[in-house]
Amino acid sequence: MARVREHLPLTQRFFTHKAQSQLALVLPGTIDPDLTAARLVKNHGFRILWTSNLAEHLTINWTAKRRRLKVFEHKFWAYRHLTHPESSPIPRQVLQELLATYNLLFPMFSKEAKSLLKENDMAKSFYSLPGTCGRTASRNWSDYSYWRLELHNLTQVLDEPPQGMQQLWRTRRKDPNILNIVLFWISGVTVAILSIVASVCGLLSVQYAIESRDIARSQFELELAQACADDTLRGKLANHCLLVK
Repeated sequence: MARVREHLPLTQRFFTHKAQSQLALVLPGTIDPDLTAARLVKNHGFRILWTSNLAEHLTINWTAKRRRLKVFEHKFWAYRHLTHPESSPIPRQVLQELLATYNLLFPMFSKEAKSLLKENDMAKSFYSLPGTCGRTASRNWSDYSYWRLELHNLTQVLDEPPQGMQQLWRTRRKDPNILNIVLFWISGVTVAILSIVASVCGLLSVQYAIESRDIARSQFELELAQACADDTLRGKLANHCLLVK
C-alpha cells in the first residue's frame, strides 16, 4: 500500500497534464463510426502493436514500411483496477476511458474485430470479460479527455485513400474521385484484352510459320522426286536422289 501511495501522485500528475493538454482540442460532431482497429488494418495498412506501457496507448508508430497502432494489451488488468479502485495507482476516470476506447476500436459484436483479435492471439483476453465492462462505446468527443487527440489522429487516417488491393474498389471518403477508379478499370481491362489478343496472334503466327515450313519442305521433296525421275538429271543429283524413296 505504501508503494501505491508513493506512485499515486506521479500517475495523477501525468494524466492530469495529458487531459489539460487536450482541452484546447474542441472537435465538432461525433467520432466517425468507421473508426475501428479492423478498418485501420484492412484499409490503411496498419498493424496492431501491443504494449505494456499505458502512456503509449493509441499512439502511432511510424516506420518506413508500415504504420503500427500501439494498444495497451492488459484489458483485464484495467478492469480489475477499475473494480478495486482503493488499491489502484490509476485514476478511475482514466480506466473508464481506457475501456471505452477498447469498445470503440474493438466492437463487441463485430466479426472483423473478433477476427483481428484472433489473429493477434488476444481474443481470449478481450472476450473473457463481461460484455463492455460497463462502458459504452461513446462517440462523443467530450467523453474523451485523455485520448481525444489520439482518436482524432486516427480519424484523420480514415480520409486517406485505401492501400493495397482495397484501392481497386474503394475511394477516399473526402472528395472521392470516381473517375480515376473508372479509368483505372477501363485501362486495365483494355490492356488485358490486348494482351490476350497479342498472345493469340503470336500463337497463330507460330502455327502459320510451321505450316509454311511443312509446305515448303513438301514442295522441295516433290521437285526433287521429279528431277530424279529424269534420266538426264539423275546423274547430276546422284547424292540427293539417294534420299528419295
